[in-house]
Amino acid sequence: MNASNKNFPRAHRIGILLHGNKIWISEYVSLLSLAALVFVLFAMSFFVFLNESKILFTDKKIAMLRTDAMGMKELLAQLSAKEKIGAALKGVLGGSISSSTYYQLVDLVYNNSKTYGYDPFLVLAVMQVESVFQPRALGRYKSLALSGALGLMHT
Repeated sequence: MNASNKNFPRAHRIGILLHGNKIWISEYVSLLSLAALVFVLFAMSFFVFLNESKILFTDKKIAMLRTDAMGMKELLAQLSAKEKIGAALKGVLGGSISSSTYYQLVDLVYNNSKTYGYDPFLVLAVMQVESVFQPRALGRYKSLALSGALGLMHT
């Protein structure tokens, strides 16, 4: 027995055989610890990737909902404006107008006021003065000759 073996009794030299070399228990535990650490790091990376994917999906969903909300706000503003125009129209004409004509006039006033940048109530006032809301009204000069103007603000 050589001098190095005398210092360490056989009971303390428990090891496993790997390619003809002995690996001590402490080295075996170190390898297992290292393997566990690598596994934990891999698992953490996987969960971070998974959470980032969920966050990205959620962000896209939020952006889509915000876009939908903006569209709904625009639609609500349009419907509110049309409701105000319709209330003013009913105030002028009362119940003497059919529902289809009512909706056509509301759409006409709303679209023309948006297209040309006029206040919808100004458009309503011009329609009332020029043609008394009659689509077939014809403009005349003071001499009663036809001027070529048509009702409901046609050019």
